[in-house]
Amino acid sequence: MASQTSRRISAVIILIGVTLASAAMFVMPRMTQPPEPSATPSPTAEQVLAYYQALVDKDPQDLQAQLALGNANFDKKAYAGAIKAYQAVLLLDPKQVNARVDMATAYYYDSVPSVAIVQFKKALEQDPDNVNALFNLGVVYHSQAQFKDAKTVWLKASGLATDPKVKTTIDERLKTVS
Repeated sequence: MASQTSRRISAVIILIGVTLASAAMFVMPRMTQPPEPSATPSPTAEQVLAYYQALVDKDPQDLQAQLALGNANFDKKAYAGAIKAYQAVLLLDPKQVNARVDMATAYYYDSVPSVAIVQFKKALEQDPDNVNALFNLGVVYHSQAQFKDAKTVWLKASGLATDPKVKTTIDERLKTVS
C-alpha cells in the first residue's frame, strides 16, 4: 500500500509540474523572434537639406558638404539649389565629373536644356566614356528632337554599359530613334 501511495504522490507531483509548465507557457510572452529595436525615424528631406546647408554656411570650402547639399536639393527637385551647390563644388574642384553630370541633369530638369548640353559635353571632355553623361545627353537631345545626335551618344553609351539593366534602358531608348 505504501508503494501505491507513493505512486499516487508521484503522479500528483508530475501532474502539478506539467500543469504549472503549461500555464507558464501561456502566461509568458512568446519569443519566437528577437524583439525589433525601436525604429528611429528617418530625417525629412527638409532636415537633411537644413543639415547640409548649415555645414556649407559654416565652411563654404567643404567640398563634400557642397556635394551633399547639391544632391539633397536634387532629390527634393529643388534644381536651382542643386545647380548652385554643384557650381560651388566645381569651383572647388573642376575635376568632379559626376557633380558636373548631376548639374547638367539639374539644368535639364530646370528647363534649361541648352546649358545642360554644354555641361554634358564638358563632362565628356573630362571623361569620354561616362555612360551616365552619354545617356543623359541623349535624353536632352531627344527632347529637343535632335534624334541623330541622341542615337549617336546612345550607341556609344550602349557599347560602354557594363550593367545589364543600364544597357537594356539605353537599348530601349535607341529603339525610339532607329
